[in-house]
Amino acid sequence: MNKTLYSVGMNKIETGNSTDSFSIPFKTMMQIIASIENNFDVNSVKYGDLLVWPAIRLTLWTQLSHPSRNHTRRTTNGPLKLSRIHLDEASIASLQRCEKPDLLFLSRPEEHSTQIENRFYGRQTDPIIEMARKFHKVLKIEPVGEQTKKTIPRFEPTTFINTITTREITTSQGCIENFPALQNIIRNICGVIIEEDYIIQRVLEITGWQEFFGKLLSVLSPKAVVIICCCRDLAMGLIWACRKMSIQTIDIQHGKQGKYNGIYTHWTKLPTQGYDLLPEIFWSWGAKSKENIEKWFPENHRYHRSIIGGNRWLGKWVEDENFGIDENSKPFYNGLRQIERTILFSFQHVVDKTSFPEHVIGAMRRSPANWVWLLRLHPLFSSEEHKNAIREIMRKNGITNYEIDNATSCPLYALLKFCDHHITAWSSVCYEALVFGVPTTLIHSAGLELYDDYIEQGLFNFADNTEKLIEYICRDYSREQLKEPVPYIETDRQYGEKVIGAILGYPGEIPRHIDRKGKYNQAKNIIDDRTTAEQFFKSGFYSFREGNLKKAISSFENAMACCPVMPELHFAIATAHAQSGDLYAAQKACETELRIQPGHNGTLGLLAKIETALNKPITEFVIK
Repeated sequence: MNKTLYSVGMNKIETGNSTDSFSIPFKTMMQIIASIENNFDVNSVKYGDLLVWPAIRLTLWTQLSHPSRNHTRRTTNGPLKLSRIHLDEASIASLQRCEKPDLLFLSRPEEHSTQIENRFYGRQTDPIIEMARKFHKVLKIEPVGEQTKKTIPRFEPTTFINTITTREITTSQGCIENFPALQNIIRNICGVIIEEDYIIQRVLEITGWQEFFGKLLSVLSPKAVVIICCCRDLAMGLIWACRKMSIQTIDIQHGKQGKYNGIYTHWTKLPTQGYDLLPEIFWSWGAKSKENIEKWFPENHRYHRSIIGGNRWLGKWVEDENFGIDENSKPFYNGLRQIERTILFSFQHVVDKTSFPEHVIGAMRRSPANWVWLLRLHPLFSSEEHKNAIREIMRKNGITNYEIDNATSCPLYALLKFCDHHITAWSSVCYEALVFGVPTTLIHSAGLELYDDYIEQGLFNFADNTEKLIEYICRDYSREQLKEPVPYIETDRQYGEKVIGAILGYPGEIPRHIDRKGKYNQAKNIIDDRTTAEQFFKSGFYSFREGNLKKAISSFENAMACCPVMPELHFAIATAHAQSGDLYAAQKACETELRIQPGHNGTLGLLAKIETALNKPITEFVIK
């Protein structure tokens, strides 16, 4: 990649002669990040024992995405401070009364923008909680924040945690190992200057959350933790705490995980032991999202993987025609039935000329009076102030056939059931619209870049002028025209149920694809191939007997990739790891085996030895 092709400053990004807050293509952003990883050993950059490249990379990705803002330097000149986060007494008592969960869900207020039965519903967490509760113990927690009181009462019972934060000046924070060299590489490739103190302060925030969640997890002892959006400091702290305690972490897909995503793709230098700040499991909506993540991982990587869990929130709307349609909103929906054309416009997380371009406003001005434009703001930018900004644009352009209040507050999938067309700059709502047979026209070059394959297949349109946009809106589309060869989003509940069982170590399969008749597609890459797993297991057993522990572990892990719940397999993995000296990995494998085979004598004996001699060499383990 040409180092001088793009110059990214704090206040602008230059591409040719233009200056625009979103002018850098997503593909180019990832080329920049990949170039940095290929030109420097990013895993040599450490703060203490912590590999901090994930935090630096996410900082860079955010700055590249929003070059007019400051995401790389501290805004104050005071000393660096370490956050100390504590539970208040009421929260401690509340947690101690909770039954220890199999699955612990960490929620956040912003995902509760939808109301079901007059209670705020967590679109990502709550459908999975409903599904998991049939077989497992679940608990949903949330630290109390400024937005919490605006999303109460909750549909799913939530244990709210009141935290007390103190900040201690730290004089012994030291430096980030090899940071100056990385800083120079980043500056030379893309022009962004990331201050070391900015990253240190971010790591100190993550450390504060890691210490906090470590104490919380010691009380609750979950088998796995589910999070939404793994790139927040709070989430990374939780992931790190789980990693220290050998608790699995699962990041639930909450939007588009496209080909070019700084959080999920282009991890070209993933270390063998993985990153402490990245989740172990990425729960993906479908095969394409899974592929976008895993194509960058080493084959059979042990610490990070992606699975297809589907989108249960969308699945509930597909399965039940009347789900989510409350009585108070019915007059609005019934009114839409009388409209000639109903166009839903899904805004991005900002409202400017990028996401609300002139040619869309032109189409609105020229549209007939019996069309209505539903202007749906992003959940994070849907305040009255944001709505008023849109209303002012409408007033200046003499546009009256629009609606913004119900369009923003009503459930997205309810709106899609009553829409004729959907437009957006690059929102993943385009995929969700397909499930309801609603065509999408993309109106920004970023959408053209991200969804080029679907545009080529005729599943999406692209319009960069008013005439094309009106033409696509007026066109009639059949369900057959909008049918995907393989759905981008799987909605069958069997995906989630079987994945949860496999994650927790209970017997079951993980289907890679379920066709529209609900039958399993027994493709060559089906994960539960027991015959192949047994072959790998035997190979690993022979390697173990010959003393080749590295080869044995590799064979056992290949068997695990084929059949993650095969009896005796995790006991074998634990034994091999114990003999090689990796007692923490051995301990984790023992715990997995005991979830599959509770009371397994060999595993219980091995685990007892590990726990009593965790830091001593273990030399007398045999596979029984």
